[in-house]
Amino acid sequence: MPTNRNNLSTNLFFNGAKPDRDAFAAVFDSFLHLTEDGLSIQNVNNSNYVEFDNGIQIGDMPDAQGARGALRFNGASNALEVHDGLAFTPVGSGEDGGGFSTVEGSEAIAFNGFGNVGIGTGDSTPAPYRLDVFLDQQADVNAADRNNQVRLGNAIISRGADGLQNDACFGHERFGTNRGYAMRHSATGTLFLNSTGTNQLLSQIVFTLNGTQTSMIINRQGRVGIGTISPSAELDVNGTVRATEVDEGSDARYKTNVAPIEDSLSKILTLNGVKYQKSELLQHPEKEQDEREYIGLIAQEVEAVLPEVVSSNEEGFKSMSYTRLVPVLIEAIKEMHQETSALKAQLEALQEKIN
Repeated sequence: MPTNRNNLSTNLFFNGAKPDRDAFAAVFDSFLHLTEDGLSIQNVNNSNYVEFDNGIQIGDMPDAQGARGALRFNGASNALEVHDGLAFTPVGSGEDGGGFSTVEGSEAIAFNGFGNVGIGTGDSTPAPYRLDVFLDQQADVNAADRNNQVRLGNAIISRGADGLQNDACFGHERFGTNRGYAMRHSATGTLFLNSTGTNQLLSQIVFTLNGTQTSMIINRQGRVGIGTISPSAELDVNGTVRATEVDEGSDARYKTNVAPIEDSLSKILTLNGVKYQKSELLQHPEKEQDEREYIGLIAQEVEAVLPEVVSSNEEGFKSMSYTRLVPVLIEAIKEMHQETSALKAQLEALQEKIN
């Protein structure tokens, strides 16, 4: 049986209709009843207001008569007022504010006349932020403390825990724990980026351009890739690296089982310097094709005689260190020097015999 007024007028009472007993019963049921609905009309100091039996008050009651949460329209100031337990305060009038309280009486939501809103701040005049949400520190390092988090879509904003309570944390709601943040900003200004998850392929930090082009990646093993999404070394760069100076650790204290390099010249003579262009495997899919000519060695040829300077990644692709060739070249030059010195001595001896 429809009981709201719209249904009564459109479905039961209209020109040509013949309302029955149930229709009139529905009319009476739609009215408020003083006794059945727990209403009472109060008059205090010539002020009339309606009071419900659950404590809700609506009307023009005096300050002393109002209960926390009561609503009053002040005709003198043309303002809607809410009772804070002591007196009525205007709702959104000038700098004055108001609030919505819990049953226990503590302020849950506060607002002022400038549109600033405070949640959990316990103040009817919130601080000068458009939205001020009070969050306590996370209760557990390893568990999500939903009572002290703000969710915006899939994003979580919170404070830290276990010594990080002064830090601001941001991350996905799926990893909404103290250690599951994506970004953490400390009170001293340090910015932390964090990747969370058990999947080693997916848990990584990716830097992109225009939201699609990957420019740099840091994977779960701490490897950094620039121009590549699958770094196979601590720093893997698909492109040109420019530096004014590069030092490699070479202290004698770092080395054991030191031995001379033998047959350096014969090994060098097996190598072939070549000119080449980068294949499609080295072309960046989101950049212009590199058609420049390069010079270098073939890693497979070098590995056959000098495996110490060649390495392979997980997919079997080979790379080599040209720096490690320098000691071999030095020893090869020394061998050539010995040979040329011996030949020179022989030539001088022959020259003496001729003379």
